[in-house]
Amino acid sequence: MTLHIALDGIDGLGKTTQVKKLKEFLTKKSYNVKTLIPVQDKTILSILNSYNLTLSEMALLTAIDKSLTSNWENLDQYDIVLWDTNILHSLAYHTNGDVKPSFIKQINRFSPEMDIIIVIQHCEYMQEQNFTHRLQYDLIQKFDKLVEEYQNAYAIDYIPDKPDQMFTEIVRLIFDVLPTCNWCGRLFTKSVSNKKYCSKECKDYAKEEQNRNNFRIYYNRYKDTMSESKRGALGSKGANLHGRANNDHEVEAKLIANEKRRLGL
Repeated sequence: MTLHIALDGIDGLGKTTQVKKLKEFLTKKSYNVKTLIPVQDKTILSILNSYNLTLSEMALLTAIDKSLTSNWENLDQYDIVLWDTNILHSLAYHTNGDVKPSFIKQINRFSPEMDIIIVIQHCEYMQEQNFTHRLQYDLIQKFDKLVEEYQNAYAIDYIPDKPDQMFTEIVRLIFDVLPTCNWCGRLFTKSVSNKKYCSKECKDYAKEEQNRNNFRIYYNRYKDTMSESKRGALGSKGANLHGRANNDHEVEAKLIANEKRRLGL
């Protein structure tokens, strides 16, 4: 299943740069990655830039663009989709006394669910009392509340002039929060029912390896007794395995499995 990761926050904090860096990093890790910047549809972008629209109209057009992009791009073909802003951006920028959050959530219900949303927050604005930054201050407060509201949303601090340090924090957060396969180590979506492995193949490989390890443990534990036994019994252990392996590998595997079960291994 496709993993959806979104970066959000107030404008001007380098989200687009971080999305590009993240794509390069994940591509080198052999993931098939798709990046989606705000407003893909040229017609919708032209309307947003040409007309003096209300907040509700802008929110609706943005939601339509996300829905169209999800359907036209066939996002299921990618391992990871990186979103440059998502629903939290619209909830922060397009809500006021007339436009309610419930309206934003309703019109965005056709967009894919994000596995993780990383919000870049500019903490310096929160410490300043200068009312020239009042708009940014209000937006940051909105994002803080949204991070608390959404369980899959996490905040990191904006680090001026240090994009590499920010990128390191973003990568660390992604790999700390999202599950990784116990077999191949790859990231996978939380919606996968099996939380340990990213696919049935990895689960089967892990099971086979565990069986091989169990056989190794059994052999190392009883190899001395087995070599001394000429009649097939395993001495004081009372095992029913013969000292010489059966030529039929399937039969031998069943014999070992049955004996392990009998000994409680």
